[in-house]
Amino acid sequence: HWMISGSRTATGKPLLCGSPELDSARLPALWQEILLEVGDFYCVGVFIPGIPLPGLGRTNYLSWSATYGCMDMMDYFIEEVKDGKYRRGDEWGPFEVREEVIKVKDGEPRTVRFYENVHGVMDEPEEDGYYLSLANSMRDTGAQALISFTRHYRGKTVEESMDHLAQVDCMAFNWGLADTSGNIGYQMSGKCPIRPEGWRGVLPLPGWDEKYDWKGLYGPDKNPRILNPEKGYFSTSNQDLNYLSEVHISTMPMSEDRTERISELLAAGEDHSVESSMEMQYNVYGKHAEWFMSLIRPLLPDTEKGRLLGDWDLVYTSGSLGATLYESVYFELVKTVFGDYGIGRE
Repeated sequence: HWMISGSRTATGKPLLCGSPELDSARLPALWQEILLEVGDFYCVGVFIPGIPLPGLGRTNYLSWSATYGCMDMMDYFIEEVKDGKYRRGDEWGPFEVREEVIKVKDGEPRTVRFYENVHGVMDEPEEDGYYLSLANSMRDTGAQALISFTRHYRGKTVEESMDHLAQVDCMAFNWGLADTSGNIGYQMSGKCPIRPEGWRGVLPLPGWDEKYDWKGLYGPDKNPRILNPEKGYFSTSNQDLNYLSEVHISTMPMSEDRTERISELLAAGEDHSVESSMEMQYNVYGKHAEWFMSLIRPLLPDTEKGRLLGDWDLVYTSGSLGATLYESVYFELVKTVFGDYGIGRE
């Protein structure tokens, strides 16, 4: 999504364009369109069935949308299990065992057992050995998230809503906002664990050594945010936003190529509109391909396919042979770098 301040729009009012990239054509539908009216307050947006809150939408005062935030909220721990207990230092402790009944349509109910310890949840240990337990900062959430989100969408300003969204601890999302007072803003939700110094959470940690345990959770004030950026616009597409926080929030964000392309298009104009945002949504120029083709193009052979790829306009139209060739070359690069010089092609 992207947010544009009034200084860069044709109307002089802020503009929010959101695309959560979740399929609306699936059955049953993920989104349910709803219009709420209570007195002089209205909210039009989309809900996920079963959750009584508008995930995306707008009110008399506010509009908001979301993309995935890439906050690193989970870690795996290696647990040593013996006689149904797990090791902590030189001692062995019991798991908390929880049974859940899963009702199966047109079938018999299934009862599954979950084993929990100080770190998280793991499968039932059927024999002695090592197991992975999943630690998740969303493990103890609920009422606070519902309360904060309710306060957010009843808010009147971007800044007010950002403060509430920062406290929505059950999901790591990038929230884009605009209001009728002319403000735009960005806020990440979720709660990030405080990891041992020097650890980024990429590989599992030994669960029996307490020095690797989480040291608590960062407060919502550490979540990345920005209000009314000087350049007059801001966009997110799952990229690295650690620079907006005092702490390391994202371990493995996605590439910057999409948000750089969005920023290029936003910076190129000062009269943006709904129509120009629609055009941007359908823009299929490959910024990622631009970066890589600058390295690949000088190495291409003087063959029919080499010339075809070398002349490619970097646009992913459905009939583009250049795009198909580029993706084939790029996949070979991935297999070479991470396969031949890494974990193996398979």
